[in-house]
Amino acid sequence: ATTKLVDELSLTIETPARGEVFKSNGDRVIEFRPKSDGKRLDKEKFRQDFSRALLTQDKEVILAVSNIKAKGSVNKYGIYALLGEGVSYFHHSIPGRIRNLTLASSRTSGVLVPPGEIYSFNKSVGDISAQTGYDAAYIIKDGRTVLGAGGGVCQVSTTIFRAVLNAGLPVIKRTAHAYRVGYYEENSPVGLDATVFQPSVDFQFKNDTSGYILVQSE
Repeated sequence: ATTKLVDELSLTIETPARGEVFKSNGDRVIEFRPKSDGKRLDKEKFRQDFSRALLTQDKEVILAVSNIKAKGSVNKYGIYALLGEGVSYFHHSIPGRIRNLTLASSRTSGVLVPPGEIYSFNKSVGDISAQTGYDAAYIIKDGRTVLGAGGGVCQVSTTIFRAVLNAGLPVIKRTAHAYRVGYYEENSPVGLDATVFQPSVDFQFKNDTSGYILVQSE
């Protein structure tokens, strides 16, 4: 139960450091700048504090959250060129689905992945629910197509997956949809999709380069 609570809190609290390219020439990045710091939950300290609160019947647990500082110097990031690109189409999507994928796209854009670190789509996008602004749209659940909050978000994880493949980066975690979805085959061979379902089903890749990687959507 504690592990599930920690996972849910992580999705709500943790955010990666972010940056943005604001001037480019084709695939060359001319100007890049840090945008915002990230946040990380001290999971072990929370578990200890939570267990102590249960034993002492304390009604309040203060979350230990630390900042992930975005470096002030642009040169330390090494963001200078396009490493890989992924493209997907969403023609004929219902308005709720378009809203959801647009929202998820904006919330994953600008994430900085440090050298040697693993990128998590779920941590990048944050909580996916009606409370965080997502509409009901069609999702695949238990092998069936049903309405659920956040339908269409998998379009974003799928597109990032394609960019990662084109960049030649190691994929750590990727799950295919339960069955084929037409949206993901409009401009792509079968099998280049990546579904997500919080908190257990995630898309992850590793930055095995010596520099930072910027995930940016358009």
